[in-house]
Amino acid sequence: MGVAVVTVDAIAARTDYWDPATQPTNAQLTAVETEDARGIALAEADELLANLHGMDAVKEQIAELEDTLVVLKYRLDQGEELSDDDSLHLLLEGPAGVGKTEIARVLAKKLFGMGLVPADRFVETSRTDLEGRHLGDATVSTREVLQEATPGILFVDEFHDLHQRGYSGDEDPYGNAMISALLKYMEDHRDELIVIGAGYTGQVEDALRQNRGLRGRFALRIRFDSYPPDALVKIATVMAESNKKRDKLTEPALRILYEVCAAVYDFQYTETARDGTTATERGIDHLNNARFIRRVVTNAGKVRDREVAPLLRAGNAPSLNVVRQLHARHVLPGAVKAIEQIAQDDLGAAMLRAVAARFGLQEARELDAAAMAADDPTA
Repeated sequence: MGVAVVTVDAIAARTDYWDPATQPTNAQLTAVETEDARGIALAEADELLANLHGMDAVKEQIAELEDTLVVLKYRLDQGEELSDDDSLHLLLEGPAGVGKTEIARVLAKKLFGMGLVPADRFVETSRTDLEGRHLGDATVSTREVLQEATPGILFVDEFHDLHQRGYSGDEDPYGNAMISALLKYMEDHRDELIVIGAGYTGQVEDALRQNRGLRGRFALRIRFDSYPPDALVKIATVMAESNKKRDKLTEPALRILYEVCAAVYDFQYTETARDGTTATERGIDHLNNARFIRRVVTNAGKVRDREVAPLLRAGNAPSLNVVRQLHARHVLPGAVKAIEQIAQDDLGAAMLRAVAARFGLQEARELDAAAMAADDPTA
């Protein structure tokens, strides 16, 4: 008679510790483990979502989506099959730097937690990963990435780039090959894989117009707006305080940052797409919203460090709480540099003039004096 191999978990699950006949089967143990993992995934998703700021409208859309998915899951459990209208593939549409990737990760955990995908797997990709070096590679590379994500979630960043048109309106054979492979795989593995795409609103819509099959597969959408100034200031506060240095923006710094954000939020310019079409865009979208704020905080810290370092070298060390403070005289130069780093040449110069005008100034070079005045309570 062979030796039975028993795991610690199986023994612990017995109703009678000494009777092997009372322990659950391996399939039953796996089912319990999966249910536990789904509960953990849902809790993690809720925690991730709670820590994202400036997303009230997005969170409301997610709440509505969850209600739809709860009902859909119940109907599936009762034996109904997915119709074409019940496609679970999602599109996240909005400007750069508004948290689309973070929301994709939240949704992936929720979809697994609700039992709508078999595994808690999240694979991120983009056109660069899919197209390969030669036309024949596109189909193979796309299929390989899809297989890597199955079972689970495939996140396609910059989804709009799957189909690219040149200024002459030429077709895109690489894009067509990738999309054809994607659509076939999505159909063949509809119970194992959910695709989440993310891209810029107008360009995503253009990509869908180029391929009716894509439009039919992505029935669910979540739309993101540019971060307004108050949300950007909140994000700056969280970014500063959540890093290991635990920096803190002073009240004058917060006020001056709000004015900068309001200036670039209100600033509008004309963007020309690859195919020659034009659209009016906000300055904050060109600056990448929250990514701009991260640069501002980083730059402000460097300005502060140049101020504090000579004191430390001279043996006149201020308290740690003083060192951690980011003042207006740090934040405004940090914001100016961030604009110069991201929006170069004429567009950057125009944005800086808009910032200066917000402070009643004629020239951007006068902003340094405005920063010092903002820190002076007698000014």
